[in-house]
Amino acid sequence: MAAPAALVGGTPPVPRARTGPTADRWGPGTRIPAMILSPLLPAVSGVDHTAYDTTSILATIERRFGLAPLADRDRAVADFGPLFR
Repeated sequence: MAAPAALVGGTPPVPRARTGPTADRWGPGTRIPAMILSPLLPAVSGVDHTAYDTTSILATIERRFGLAPLADRDRAVADFGPLFR
C-alpha cells in the first residue's frame, strides 16, 4: 500500500499561514485589479484599500436591491456600496 501523498518522504506538509480576509473555507476568492467607473462615484478620486473579491459584485447587487444573500460567502464579503454617493 502506498503512503498518502501528504506523507511521501515521511514529513507531513507544513500548513500555509493564512493572511488577509477569509470569506469562507476556500479563502478570499480570486482577487483581480478592478477599476470602477460610474457617475455615482464622488468627484474625489483615490485608491480604496478594502479587500474585495468577485463575490463583492453579487453582494453589491443583493444589498442595493434588498435581496437575500444566496450563500454565506456573499453574506460575508464587502460590497461596493460605500464607494458610491
